Amino acid sequence: MQRRKYLLALSAISGGCLSFQEEEAGTATPSSSTPEKSAPDAENSDIAVNTPTETESLFEKSNIDWSNETTFRRGYFNHGYFYAVGGDVIAMDPSTGFREWRFRDNRPAAGINDESFSYTEDLVLAPSYVYENGSDETAILYALNQSGEKVWEFDTVGKDISPSPVHSSNHIILASDNFSTDGAQEGSVTVYCVDLAGNPVWDTTFDSEYILNIAAFNNRVYISVPGDGVTVLDIETGDTIAGSLIDSEYVRFHQYENYLFLLSEEVFKYDLRSDTIIWRSGQIGRIDSINTKVISEVSGQLLLIADGKIKSISRKNGDQKWEYASGDSVKIQNSPLEVSDNYLWAVDEVERIHAVKYNGEEEFVTKTFGTTPGIAGEDGKVIISDRSADETFKLDPNF
Repeated sequence: MQRRKYLLALSAISGGCLSFQEEEAGTATPSSSTPEKSAPDAENSDIAVNTPTETESLFEKSNIDWSNETTFRRGYFNHGYFYAVGGDVIAMDPSTGFREWRFRDNRPAAGINDESFSYTEDLVLAPSYVYENGSDETAILYALNQSGEKVWEFDTVGKDISPSPVHSSNHIILASDNFSTDGAQEGSVTVYCVDLAGNPVWDTTFDSEYILNIAAFNNRVYISVPGDGVTVLDIETGDTIAGSLIDSEYVRFHQYENYLFLLSEEVFKYDLRSDTIIWRSGQIGRIDSINTKVISEVSGQLLLIADGKIKSISRKNGDQKWEYASGDSVKIQNSPLEVSDNYLWAVDEVERIHAVKYNGEEEFVTKTFGTTPGIAGEDGKVIISDRSADETFKLDPNF
């Protein structure tokens, strides 16, 4: 278990990036939590403690590798970092919790959208949102290097960038709503294509309040628009290549390697190389989340949330394998399902965490956190943010 303490000193403020460096061990002071769709803190403490705190935890301390006084709404693993996102971005060493750098949008009434965070092979893509009605600020896509320094920014005309930007063939595709400055909904959304240097290539506008999903594969862009199904665009020009891929007006999808898994009340496996449907499942139920991470893949299964339950279908043929429901009939939230080597993790509507085996058997359910916790899991690493206690901790992978 990590037993050292670190004193993290603020060393630089450049382009919104705060760098944390290790110094000799010293007296720790509390650090501020990241915001929940509200103004980022005007100033953050420069201290993080990477040993388990002395406050009461929902897990035994023998099962905690490290903890610190940071919180997040969504967490992501990439580039060797764990990115804690919730109004700003904090890059941590996932093995120790050491905070390497922080990036924030320093404009009034703006923050980083935790639901739309993304990355390319070399860049961190941090989309902003504007949370104050009447503000003249607009949503910006910030491209950062792996040290947290801003490489470029792309300004949109909207107030929020959603869903997550995607990239293919040296292009980045993003979407932003077209809100007026007084907060009124204009009823359209613009899709932008920029190159890897942030230069605009093309844009096109859809008559919809939002876009459900975006995917890119080779020279094609796939856009899911409520009421219009999935539209296919040429990635070089933005011209429409094809209309809806399936006969459904409300479709979300999840891209996995060379396939799209299209979700309505059924699931369709679509081969992007041959433009053909491989299989379709039977009725799954109401899949009513617009969250792009609601479907995950592990051990040959597709895991999704429908009707307040976790359901598993075979990635090979679409047959349903099992479903999991809370024993007291509390619904599972329409939020990301996270996976680790041993379990999948989900949050229910009373802010409890469920750990479920890959065969659908329940391992344990925590008591309520009081505020929806953040969870991120990958390759045996499970990091949880207890946002009601301003604490983030990593569980032992053998928990």
